[in-house]
Parts: sequence; C-alpha cells; structure tokens
Amino acid sequence: MNKIDSICRNFLWSGKDSYARAPNVNWKTCCTPKEEGGLGIKKLKEWNKTLLGNWSWKKIVQVKDSFKVAYVGNQWLNQTKPYNVAAGYQWLRPPATKVQWRFVCWNPLNIPTTSFIYWASKLEILLTTDRIARIGFGQETTCYLCEDGTETHHHLVYDCEFSKQCISIMHKCLSIRFPSQSFDQWCASGRGKSKLQRKVTSACMVGLTYEIWHESNIIRLQQQVCRPDILVSRTITTVKHRWSKNNNSILQQRDKAWMDNLG
Repeated sequence: MNKIDSICRNFLWSGKDSYARAPNVNWKTCCTPKEEGGLGIKKLKEWNKTLLGNWSWKKIVQVKDSFKVAYVGNQWLNQTKPYNVAAGYQWLRPPATKVQWRFVCWNPLNIPTTSFIYWASKLEILLTTDRIARIGFGQETTCYLCEDGTETHHHLVYDCEFSKQCISIMHKCLSIRFPSQSFDQWCASGRGKSKLQRKVTSACMVGLTYEIWHESNIIRLQQQVCRPDILVSRTITTVKHRWSKNNNSILQQRDKAWMDNLG
C-alpha cells in the first residue's frame, strides 16, 4: 500500500514513478476531500479497510480492530445507517473545516489544469520568484509582470499592476462587482446572478488566475508581456467553448443574452 501511495504521489508532482525532491504538499493534505482543501485522492490503507468492511463482523474483527467502536453488537452504528464503503471511509477519517473556495476551484466548467493551479495558489505552493529564492534556487524576487514588488502569491494575484488590469477588464466583461466581499464569498453567495452565470463567472476567474500564472513564467523566457485584454479574451473564449461543448440544455432568455454579450 505504501509503495502504491508513493508511486501516486511521485506521479502527481513529476509525471514519473520517482521524484527526488520533497513534494510541494504533503500526501495527507492531497488525500483530504476537495471541499476541505485537498485533491480528494483516496488513502489506500483507509480505503482498503472500508472495502474489508463489506465482510461479516467476525471477519472484520479477524482482519482489523479499526471498526470495533463503530459497531454495537453486530450492527453498524447501532443501525442508524446501513454500512457502505463511502460511509466507512468517512468514519475512519476525522472531519475538517470545509474551505470556502471549494465551489470556485472545483467548478465543472473549469479545465482540470486551471483548477489545479488555482488550488496550488490557495495553498501558496506555486513557484513564485520569492518562493524560489527562499528554497535556495535563485536570488531574484522581483515580479516579472509589473517589475515592481516582490512576487509573492498575494502580490501575483492581488497587488501586481498587470494582474489588477486583467481582473478589472474581466470584471467589466462579466458585469460583476465585489464591494464588500472576496470573490470566493461572492461565488458562494451567488448574489445577483443565475446558476449558469455564477459557474461561468467562476470558471473565467479561475482561468484568469491560471493565465496570469502562466504569463509570469513565459515572460522569464520571452521578455515580452501579453496584453491584459488578450489574456482576458482568451480566457473567456476557452470557458465559453468548454460550456458549449458540454451543455445541450436550452438557456433562459436572460442567460442567453448574457452569454451572447460575454467577451
């Protein structure tokens, strides 16, 4: 089990079955549910125990004592609910606080790559120039996009002038304002938008985070910054294409008008 976990962990961070460096995020965090800030990967030892839970009570006792306190006599949780693998797995792991940005990060309209980068930005594990310098692989910490300030996670997403321009243009395209709350809070509340508009808006903002991060890496090689309006347009086009490819439902009139005017 440990060997399989090791291979999975190495593949996540390197695309290979071996990885020489310490991973950016510990495996325990990666194995927590998405709504609690992880990637939702199953821990094999716990998952195997829950599969064994489909055996009779006597077999469970013979194999492992893990479930003893969850049984009263021979009944799972005193017959308050039937046993199943999902319930057993949840019982083995302690619950954690659900992160507010889970709805934004794991929106089905997101491209998986953009979701992963957004998740990494929330955990502050992206290789910004500041982080690269702190781990001893460079000395330059200046933001390449605006050439002003240290490129930390907060700077790259919120304080960088280039990022601010991108976000401002995106807000105008999406007709959204966040007067007294963060974007994650706005998405959770859904104030003033239909369900479709919230999903599209969320996917556009996650996609823009990815585009800004990608641009900060490209500029180190090309020494040329893409115009903010082009980045925004590219993001919106990608989201609209993904939505049209995976949705066959008929839009309400106001949603259709909103989608037609988007971009």
